[in-house]
Amino acid sequence: MTLPAKATTLPTWRHLLARLGRELLRRVVADGMPPTVRRALRLHLQLAHASQQPAMVPAPAGRRVLVLAPHADDESLGCGGTLALAAQAGCSVRVLVLTDGRKGYDPARLPPGDEAARIGFEQALAAQRLQEATAACRCLGLPAPGCLGMPDGALESAIGWALDPLSELLVDWQPELIFAPFATDAHPDHMAAARLLARALARVLARHQLPADAQVWAYETWTPLPANTFVDIGASMAAKRAAIAAHASQMEGTDYLRVFEGLAAYRSLGAGRPGGQVEAFHRDTPAGYIDQVRRASSG
Repeated sequence: MTLPAKATTLPTWRHLLARLGRELLRRVVADGMPPTVRRALRLHLQLAHASQQPAMVPAPAGRRVLVLAPHADDESLGCGGTLALAAQAGCSVRVLVLTDGRKGYDPARLPPGDEAARIGFEQALAAQRLQEATAACRCLGLPAPGCLGMPDGALESAIGWALDPLSELLVDWQPELIFAPFATDAHPDHMAAARLLARALARVLARHQLPADAQVWAYETWTPLPANTFVDIGASMAAKRAAIAAHASQMEGTDYLRVFEGLAAYRSLGAGRPGGQVEAFHRDTPAGYIDQVRRASSG
């Protein structure tokens, strides 16, 4: 029996309308997003699609480790538990704080006075934050951090200046593991730190000046990342708490301890260890990290 022509064409029209609806939705959603948000979403979806269930791995042992912290406290917030375990397992760890931290305050804390008073307040805060970072690293079993002293809140403007010293550190230290912010971590200095590291890595890789088995472990602070690696930090959570608390100047306005205890608890659920504490990372080769930053910064 032959169906009427109208019935045979109906599925075609439905298909066409569905396609038009998807295209309209894509245009409304994508075109309405700021470019930075659109690129970040695309990268997250691509990595999530490519990744399998994140692997629970032990903390690194007996390796040279470099930690890039855009601000003094990011080393404790993003990967402090894993760093404490790494130090206990014989890793040699260097922490490099990129900015001077002078803008890490609520404007309401500024003392009354002129511009000179503000400058003096910020200089004192910068010195305090470096002392706090030293105390936090001590809590994690790490040596005192280095600091490049780049402008807090304007790291992007200093990438050209910082490229040489960071590249030299990579060549001299030869880290086998590098901890750094994920490419789309939602803070301008964190994204700038990722771009800085990507440029430095590209430079040293071109000259074959990095260990062949080097890895980059991207950590999360402001934005959850598409994790492919979990580390159980239950045994080092006390050290992480102490390290976060050491950043006293930053705890005045925000209870970072509560926030990052909550994040570690949430990540334990995805790791199949509910009730525990877990840190999440996106682990990749240096070339893979460079590609992530490229995709997050263009297109």
